[in-house]
Amino acid sequence: MTSQQKNKVELTFGSSIPFDYEMDEDSEFLIYSGLSSVDDEEKQIASALANPLDFPTLDQAVVPDDQIVIALEPNLHCADIIVSQIWSILKTREISPGQITVLQPEVTGKPIDPRRLLPVEIRSVMHWKIHNSTVKDSCCYLATTMSGERIDLAESLVDADFVITVGTITYDSVLGVQGTSTVLFPGLSNKEAYQKTTGQGHDELGPRNIRPIRQFIDEIGWLLGTQFTIQFIPGNDQGFSHVLSGLVESVQREGEKILSQHWQVNVESRPETVVASIDLNSTECSWKHLASAIASARRIVSKDGKIIILTEMNCQPGDAMELLRSSDSPEEMNSLLKQTGSLDAQAAIEISNATDWANIYLLSQMDCDLVEDLLMTPLDDQEQVKRLLSDSGSTVFIQSAQHTYASVGS
Repeated sequence: MTSQQKNKVELTFGSSIPFDYEMDEDSEFLIYSGLSSVDDEEKQIASALANPLDFPTLDQAVVPDDQIVIALEPNLHCADIIVSQIWSILKTREISPGQITVLQPEVTGKPIDPRRLLPVEIRSVMHWKIHNSTVKDSCCYLATTMSGERIDLAESLVDADFVITVGTITYDSVLGVQGTSTVLFPGLSNKEAYQKTTGQGHDELGPRNIRPIRQFIDEIGWLLGTQFTIQFIPGNDQGFSHVLSGLVESVQREGEKILSQHWQVNVESRPETVVASIDLNSTECSWKHLASAIASARRIVSKDGKIIILTEMNCQPGDAMELLRSSDSPEEMNSLLKQTGSLDAQAAIEISNATDWANIYLLSQMDCDLVEDLLMTPLDDQEQVKRLLSDSGSTVFIQSAQHTYASVGS
């Protein structure tokens, strides 16, 4: 995070689209630039797998008869590289590709095959499943938690001998910080799991505060017996800055340390305007990314201030967004949104809460009517953004805002 001394503002959004703006000499503004991504992604992943934290390497952790599940976060950058490198290790233990299942939660949009870097003869045998939480028989009983709650997970997870969780350690409005076991729940459970977690965010809590829902998910990971994980720390421009592998607790602890050093945005007082860029292309940017950027800006912007989001987003609304756009009173919709169990329900709640606090302007590729129905103001081009900034007052610019946690004061 850096304070900008010159008047020139430079951000990128979407597929590396530049945004440049010259602030007035007497303007009060700050720029938070995030963390650069690594150049050689394959090399960094190989190094992390060769040097796990507090855990044996994968070739020492499995045996030839193991049924292995790679529980893979959806839309994960470098998913194909990580699956390819895991396979290159597992095959040395005489594990066949048919013993491996790559399991992902469902997503909006078309998923990309994470096996695509593998040879055709391997790819055709290794299993790839997208879990559908709405299908009645897609889950089976795992265990009962200490509080007496029944846990159902995807059958292949419950039947596995060895589970590798793969995902991103990043800030999350509900969990505080996601990572390690969070790919398991609610994404690899049932519709009731989505209803349980939606709307559980607490604005008064920081990312390090204890959150019951995160403890609950960690307990699920323990009940499943997961020990080995591979986690990425996000970087600018759609990449990652760090990758860690090893024991679940050790990876999470180290990942949170890196995250707090580079992706926390702290300001002394509330600015009148926050400009937040999302550096994901039109197919990668989701409602969750948009809501994360808006929520981060909402935590610091002054009441009735301006939040300007720069994105290439072009995403169709899910059930929750359709419900939200049909209401003129979003604050009354939150209880209904929680009940939908829709993939975009949490994002809808966060956007709803933000529109009640600040004026939100969105530069995107989405239909203007949709943006307006969600109580945001659509912007057609960068010139409209610059006109808004000509009368912006104190301003904070946040690069890669979907990864940040912003707060006011120490």
